[in-house]
Amino acid sequence: MSVMTATAAGRRELPISGRSGIPFTRLLRLEARKLIDTRSGRWLMITIALLTAGLLAAVITFSESREELTFGSLIGATTLVQAVLYPVMGILAMTAEFSQRTGLVTFTVEPRRTRVVAAKLVAASGWAVVGLALAVGFAALGHLLAVQFRDVPAQWHAENDVLAGLVLLQVLSVVQGVAFGLLFSSPALAIVAFFGLPTVWTILGSVIGRLDRYATWLDLVRASGPVGEGHMSGQAWAHLATASTVWVLMPLVIGSWWLTRREIS
Repeated sequence: MSVMTATAAGRRELPISGRSGIPFTRLLRLEARKLIDTRSGRWLMITIALLTAGLLAAVITFSESREELTFGSLIGATTLVQAVLYPVMGILAMTAEFSQRTGLVTFTVEPRRTRVVAAKLVAASGWAVVGLALAVGFAALGHLLAVQFRDVPAQWHAENDVLAGLVLLQVLSVVQGVAFGLLFSSPALAIVAFFGLPTVWTILGSVIGRLDRYATWLDLVRASGPVGEGHMSGQAWAHLATASTVWVLMPLVIGSWWLTRREIS
């Protein structure tokens, strides 16, 4: 009796009621660091920077048209590499939890898995915007070099609609990468599906005449074209919204639903 009394008296209840858990800002900082602290993420960033610099040097050196060396044209060149490789960063952000077996720790520390997904989406989108800002900086440096060494007249004008469209496309592609990472879990499978499935649909829409009217609404590549050119109409926004629902929102919702129910090992 005396032992039970002493045990009950020494027991301390953990003050867990009413606590909100890990703050989202801390979770966001953690996920943002994961994107560049891993070996794959770090080398992906280095590869993007090197390819962007190499492409820019090639354009400045070999371009014969002055119109290709304006500030606005060089922005299009420097963002080309990012448009291809930044979605891979989104894929790795999600699949790393399973391929590197860190998911058990991540989802034990933060059991609310949708918050982890939200933090990864915001972190990857933030890095995408930072990358786009660096691409604009590369373009400015390239145009300065072109003015200095290629006798190109200085043309620093860049349309705001085009820049805003590039930001939207960059974020959209990274979110699509995270969505495909959620859906397939495996980095190799997610990368193949990300580049393969939309490409197949684009080819089918171009080759088969009956699919052309559907491809206008469901081909994300075709629907994204006017955004990058800064010429969006009401119908163009409708095309982009429909295609984004199919290729971005649906994989994101299905992948998130699957993540909340699957066993993490």
